[in-house]
Amino acid sequence: MAFTAWLNLLPVRAYKAAYTDRLRGSYFQHFAWTVACLPVPRPLLRLWRDGERDEQVRRLIAISEQLHENPDRPNASELEAELAEIVAALYGLTDEDLNALCRYWSFVRP
Repeated sequence: MAFTAWLNLLPVRAYKAAYTDRLRGSYFQHFAWTVACLPVPRPLLRLWRDGERDEQVRRLIAISEQLHENPDRPNASELEAELAEIVAALYGLTDEDLNALCRYWSFVRP
């Protein structure tokens, strides 16, 4: 669940979009090599390798499970924003960096 959440969040989507082919409309073509180039934060590597979960990874999983259970929940946008902040923190991104990624994402995916 943690890897699914990670792959679908803004910091990772923006990184993938920078390397993938853009198709018609707002679609992107992701090849295996593109996904293989994604830098994986150490806490997620530890989860995959050892099953070790730090607090950020636990929260990432909990929020992702809540959103999968009910994606139409009233606070879904708040939870998605918290997920993006967690992933940004895993990468060591600041709020300014995250805002820049938001602007980039709005530019490439209108």
